[in-house]
Amino acid sequence: MKILTFLQILALQAGAAQADFRLSDLHGNWNGRGNYVQGAISGTLRCRLVIGAEDPAVHITGRCASAEAGEPVDFKLVPQADGSVRSEGGGRLGDENSAVDRVEGYLAANGITLHGSVGGEAVVLQFLIGEDGGLHFAILRTIRTRKEGFSVDLTRRDGG
Repeated sequence: MKILTFLQILALQAGAAQADFRLSDLHGNWNGRGNYVQGAISGTLRCRLVIGAEDPAVHITGRCASAEAGEPVDFKLVPQADGSVRSEGGGRLGDENSAVDRVEGYLAANGITLHGSVGGEAVVLQFLIGEDGGLHFAILRTIRTRKEGFSVDLTRRDGG
């Protein structure tokens, strides 16, 4: 019984921590560098994102580019009554074949992880606020049998 009580306390603390992060914490102009993997190819890339308020939603627009190519990022995240967050109205993560079908997830202590599909393929998106105030943005896609993705650490350019 003591273990159950201890686990219940941890669950309550985790729930309280989740309430600390809000979608509005993402607002701002962000830029940074990171790495990508696309099949057997890997390299570095730069990203610029603008995350704006559309109360209570956030609209994420921008571009991520490597030396070889650049791809747009454009979608909106909307909080739902059940506590989840979902993409709304389509959007893109990449070229014209990368339409956001739907992604959804839940707020966590320091950000949000979303699961869904883009262009009919599985995708995971993650936005995490670091202790330094920076934003970690990552995407992992499974395209047929190949995984591809990127991870970028961004700095707020406008003081948020």
